[in-house]
Amino acid sequence: MKPGSYRFSYVAYAPKRKAPYQDGYDLTFVSKQSSAFIYTDKALYRAGQLVSFSVFAVDSETRPFNLVGTTITINDPNTIKIQVFANNTFVKGKYEGSLQLSSAPTLGQWLISLETLDGQVNILNV
Repeated sequence: MKPGSYRFSYVAYAPKRKAPYQDGYDLTFVSKQSSAFIYTDKALYRAGQLVSFSVFAVDSETRPFNLVGTTITINDPNTIKIQVFANNTFVKGKYEGSLQLSSAPTLGQWLISLETLDGQVNILNV
């Protein structure tokens, strides 16, 4: 099926009324090329620890997919950019990175986000 706008129409028979009826719906089909999933090596971190993360990308058939030109950004709880990984290279659908936390990081929920060249954004709250 090609991406685009479609009309789904049907005709059915209503036994109680002994008559056919029809209806329809407008649909929009958008093709999805890939999905990306961000994982960290653990759920909670302490000051000074190393945050290791992986990004897995798969195509619409769930096969490894090598994303090109992605940007991974790590923000602290105050939405301040702590580190940006630009023009990442995926190998067999996977990218790995890490961030060394300072001895006194901002406490709270940090954010790892991935942006692709086509504008898709995937987010993981750490």
